[in-house]
Amino acid sequence: MGAGNYNFCIEQGTDFERIFTYKNAAGVVIPVTGYGARMKIRKSPDSANPILSLSTGATGGITVGTTDGTFTVAITDTQTAAMDFDNAVYDFEIIDTNLKVIRLLKGQVTLSKENTK
Repeated sequence: MGAGNYNFCIEQGTDFERIFTYKNAAGVVIPVTGYGARMKIRKSPDSANPILSLSTGATGGITVGTTDGTFTVAITDTQTAAMDFDNAVYDFEIIDTNLKVIRLLKGQVTLSKENTK
């Protein structure tokens, strides 16, 4: 099964949070206890430097649920305020307990520019 396509918008200067739930083809939640995750946003797939890199860990920006199959992506208002792009791309990968990497999501990111600073 290939990565799902999910596009989203980040509002510059605000806190951003999305919760993704890992499910099988039948829609049944897959427990993710012990899993890891990583996500990168880039101006294009070929860009050498990412706009933002997130991962699991104490300050990585991604929190893993347990039996509920959730991954929470959190980007701070300071991080979004520093962003400067119109459109970008991302992908979101998870790492299971056997260290198998699964590309779960991919898509476009739009930045809604802040007027009140």
